Amino acid sequence: HGCDGFLPFPIPLSESSDEIKHGYVPFQGQLELPNGDTLRPNSQGCICWQRDPLQEAELVSLPGWRSACVSREAVKAHATARLIEVCRLKVPIAEVQLVTKCCGAPIPNVQILADGENCGSTGMLGGQVHCPLKCGDHTLRAIHPLVMPDGLSSPLTMTSATSCGVQLELPLERLHFVCVAPP
Repeated sequence: HGCDGFLPFPIPLSESSDEIKHGYVPFQGQLELPNGDTLRPNSQGCICWQRDPLQEAELVSLPGWRSACVSREAVKAHATARLIEVCRLKVPIAEVQLVTKCCGAPIPNVQILADGENCGSTGMLGGQVHCPLKCGDHTLRAIHPLVMPDGLSSPLTMTSATSCGVQLELPLERLHFVCVAPP
């Protein structure tokens, strides 16, 4: 491989990948060290370094996914010739809330769905609902049995691994009995 030490980082094969080899494709992310340096794999998914990179790496990152700490179990099991899980990267989070268009007041007890999957309810205080979503295009839907029994749909494109806040606005024509201005 052209270097003394290497560390293969296979990741599960995606359906759209051209590189089929034993059900895995080379890792395309990076290891982040405490001093700020990063280690990137070569085209075969191997990291060439003079020492064991897992001993010093703090984070594993991959575009479109949230970074994660290197598993201490992976450090212990490395160089045992077993396939190991270095870490488990998580998808970004969309923090979704339904608010009134007129004053931005949160609507309580709204069911939030992402791509047809129930993410949860805004609760009595109209709080945010956390929807884990991969990078790409999605459809959000807010349903309230009294105000919007047929629901309100909105497209959402997740473009980075960072969490994002999403406020869906309830159309004014639906607010006849929801918002009352003080005298």
